[in-house]
Amino acid sequence: MNLGRFWFDFRTRRTKVPHSREFSPSAREVPSNGNAVDTDACLATCVAAACGDGVVQVGVEECDGGMIANGACTDCKAACAAGFGDCNADLGDGCEIDTQTDKNNCGMCGKVCGPNETCGAGACKPAITEYGPEHMFQGLKSNHYITQGCCSVGCSGNAATDAAYFCQRFYGANCTPKPGYVIGQTPFPTYPKMHKRDGCTSNGLDIPNTMCDGGPCKIGDWSENTSGLTNLVCVCQ
Repeated sequence: MNLGRFWFDFRTRRTKVPHSREFSPSAREVPSNGNAVDTDACLATCVAAACGDGVVQVGVEECDGGMIANGACTDCKAACAAGFGDCNADLGDGCEIDTQTDKNNCGMCGKVCGPNETCGAGACKPAITEYGPEHMFQGLKSNHYITQGCCSVGCSGNAATDAAYFCQRFYGANCTPKPGYVIGQTPFPTYPKMHKRDGCTSNGLDIPNTMCDGGPCKIGDWSENTSGLTNLVCVCQ
């Protein structure tokens, strides 16, 4: 009787196996747990799985030797280097996220910064925006803020005070001047220039959404050479 790969000899009352390499004594033995899978408790070589065998045992080991990008494998446990995270749960690409700067994983995987925030040193912070040194208001572009005479705050001629006043009044209370501004002259009489209004001059156009001395701050291109701050950059956050 033919039973597929096996056949029964009624004369000897024994089951016989056809001669082939698959069933010959030299063929690979079947592992003790009945499969040839390396990643379970028994390797395909009939050896019990263990940390250090170079094969990751699923559900037991996170790693087993080998390199982990931006991390390390110790005692078959994966660990990311400081400032990095395995945020996609796939050690194939290592600890792929820089948690010091990533807005969607700031300081740790899954921590998302707000729409007006950035991630720095692993913490969400207000986004920083710089304005200048060219400032555009009312269709005029200027790199000159008048500070001569009483166009300066309190008629003091203090450049630092004037720079701080400009950034806060033209852009907002959370804005500060960036170092590097200098005193200079307008390059030609009709060059557009900005000023704080009262105590300076009535010339120029009002700038919406600003508030200087006595009303909106101003910008204009009337004909006059003036002295003031140039290369003025405001940092706002």
